[in-house]
Amino acid sequence: MSNKDNLQTLATAFEQWRNTRTHRAAKTPKPLRQQAVKLLPHYSISQIIQRLKLNHAQLKNWADGSNKIPPPNQFVTLPEASEDLSACALTLEWQFPDGAQCRLSGDLSKTVINAFMQTLISHRSGQS
Repeated sequence: MSNKDNLQTLATAFEQWRNTRTHRAAKTPKPLRQQAVKLLPHYSISQIIQRLKLNHAQLKNWADGSNKIPPPNQFVTLPEASEDLSACALTLEWQFPDGAQCRLSGDLSKTVINAFMQTLISHRSGQS
């Protein structure tokens, strides 16, 4: 299949997705994003964004990988909280704008929650 066919096929896939998505603000599926980025060595950015009806910032972000989501079930080791005896059974859940989710549950103390939040912030901002 030629590059021209690849661009046309992907344009059709984008159009089909746009016509069947449940709401206008739906996030572009990862396979479509990946395929768009794979076209960069073969087409100019303007050709890709025009044909796929994207904007420059979207394609640039996909290519830069700035919207990478950490792999699921990536566990973070937390310190033992032996000095903090005020733990109680809790379940804390976070949902991020990119769709990533995080859940912490069990007998949680302030120390564990603080350590978890610092680790989460560090991982989410790419400082790890």
